Amino acid sequence: MDERQRDAALRDVADQVDALQITTLTGLQKLELELGYLRRWTAPLISILAVLVAVSLIISISTLVALNLNRTLIHQIDQERGSLQAPATPGGP
Repeated sequence: MDERQRDAALRDVADQVDALQITTLTGLQKLELELGYLRRWTAPLISILAVLVAVSLIISISTLVALNLNRTLIHQIDQERGSLQAPATPGGP
């Protein structure tokens, strides 16, 4: 391989490296842009998710409290009904 062929081969390699660097930089810029969009939308989505979880917990807790109150009221009503009914006495009329 003579001097000219070696220089031409080195120039080809240098051109390929430059093209690869440009492609890599372009890809990195696109990735950075997409990550910027992701960062911009992630915080509001996390906030919305946190609000939904909080509302769900509030609904669940209030449902459990309502069920417990309902059970207590039913128990009280059953006790009142039992006390209103006259107990059956053996040997009575």
